[in-house]
Formats: sequence, structure tokens, C-alpha cells
Amino acid sequence: MLAISDSWLDIRDEAMQEFEWVVAHAAAKSDEARVAREWLEGAKRRAVAGGRPGAADTEAVRDETVGDSGVHGRIVWNEGQGVEPLKRFQVHLYALNEAGASKGMSYRVRTDREGNYKFAKIPPGTYKLTDTNVLTPKWRLKIQVRQGEDALVDLGPDNSLNVRDDFPKSG
Repeated sequence: MLAISDSWLDIRDEAMQEFEWVVAHAAAKSDEARVAREWLEGAKRRAVAGGRPGAADTEAVRDETVGDSGVHGRIVWNEGQGVEPLKRFQVHLYALNEAGASKGMSYRVRTDREGNYKFAKIPPGTYKLTDTNVLTPKWRLKIQVRQGEDALVDLGPDNSLNVRDDFPKSG
């Protein structure tokens, strides 16, 4: 729990130490160990993409500024009670296979109480913005992020999978 709190508070060094502790002490097949390993792998990928080859892993992870671009917006949905913000809703940003600093990178954030989300310090490139890759998503949008841009992408019923799907499954 402390590792997750540290990661949300952007205390990366402490989060890394706590996740390493979880990997060392939790049952290897537990959800806790799996989440810790995934977080550590993602932190290391971001460090490598940041162009710091040769730096010690812990030192490289501290510098997660791999770009000066971002994506932000608000997520709302209608569950029969009218359009409401989705609170603490997880959204994913996956870099598409292309050359450049963003290749193979992925990010995930949760919305705040008003449904706002923000991906910061990402490299420019083409991304897939979605809420899940496991179940049927509400959104699957292709987003082009330019150098230094903080792109506004609100998510709601108007650009949901029912209206727009930038990644249709081939039959």
C-alpha cells in the first residue's frame, strides 16, 4: 500500500524501494508481486527511453522526464442517471509502434473526483487512449501528440466506442 501511495504522490525513489521490497517478500504468484514487478518494469522502460544509458537503475528512474508533452481531459459517462464524471477511473495511454522516444511506452493514470486526468512529461508521438485492453472498452482513440503540446482530449459518450473506434477489430 505504501508503494502505491508513494507512486501516486510522485515520490519515485521511495516507491521504487517499496515495490522492490514487495517483490522480495510477497508470494511470487500473488497479485501484489505482479503489480510491483509491472511497476518496476515500467519505471525502468521510462528511464531507458529518457536517454540515460549507463546510469544506475535507481538513478535513472529518478529522471522520468522523457518528454515535454502531455494529454489531459475530463471523463464523463451516463449510467442512466445523466452524465456524471467518472471518479478514480483508470485510463491508459499506449505508444504505437513507431520510431522515436515513445516507442513501446505505456502510461496509466486515474481520474480525480471531478473526472479529470493528466498524462504529463510524455514524448511526442502517436498513442492509443483507452480505458482497458482486457474487457470491452468504452474508448479506443488514436491521439497524435506534438512536441511541447498538452493535448486536450475529453472522453464521454460522444466519442465512445459506440460512436468512434480508431482501432476496430478485423473480422
